[in-house]
This record gives sequence, C-alpha cells and structure tokens, in this order.
Amino acid sequence: MAFRVWWVRNVPGEAEFYPVASIEEASTKLNELAQADLASPSVVSNAGGLEVLEGGRWVEYYDEQGDDISAIIRRKKVYVQEEA
Repeated sequence: MAFRVWWVRNVPGEAEFYPVASIEEASTKLNELAQADLASPSVVSNAGGLEVLEGGRWVEYYDEQGDDISAIIRRKKVYVQEEA
C-alpha cells in the first residue's frame, strides 16, 4: 500500500503531501507538522490527514473499523507527546 500525509496550513491554503510507509509513520509526521505549526506565529489554523493510493487515485484512508487517521491516533495513542 502507498500512503501519503496531507497537510494544510492556514486553511484553505494549498495542501502539502508527504509520503509515509505506515500508519505509525503517518502519526509521527502529523505530530511533527502540528508541533511546527504551534511554534509558528504565522499559522492560525491547520488540517491534515492520511491518504492511500487505490486504483490510481489518492483517497482518504479508513481502517477496517471505519476510522480515519485522527480516530486511529486517539484510539491507539500512536503519537509522541512533547515533554513539558
């Protein structure tokens, strides 16, 4: 399976895409992007997700339970928490 993270800074800005090899790598990348945006005073909003290549088209990824990457991260806690 081919995956890519999509990320939009200052919605409705242009999406950026980052290839990732797994759900865990996607979680890490989304966390890195969110942390970078939190440190940037020019970013007032953002949105992100995970896509999978199906039939030559990129579509939003949902697991066998119907969860998108945000729900998967919350369910599995597959992210890195920053230390206070």
